[in-house]
Amino acid sequence: MKFQAVAHMLADMATNIQASRLMVRECCSLIEEGLPAGLEACMAKYFATETAKKCALDALQIYGGLGYTMECDVQRYVRDSLVLTIGGGTSQILKNQIASLIYKSRR
Repeated sequence: MKFQAVAHMLADMATNIQASRLMVRECCSLIEEGLPAGLEACMAKYFATETAKKCALDALQIYGGLGYTMECDVQRYVRDSLVLTIGGGTSQILKNQIASLIYKSRR
């Protein structure tokens, strides 16, 4: 790639998206096996929604001013990703739940 900074952003995006997929798959496997998956579900939602937000904001940075225009889908991705971090529990609430579930599991 010609621009190293952009290449690094794309590498981070791809890595975090794949990690999000794996976390969701692990959670689904636990549920299919009838095992508790509350902690894994909270972690997966937190990580995936934060990843979506970071990827959208990085894409906006890569696209520059064009990313803000209605002709470019990036502006919609940014808006949608911000809503994801709120619906079903904000990132802060999810962090509290994760910490609480970790504490309970260690007792």
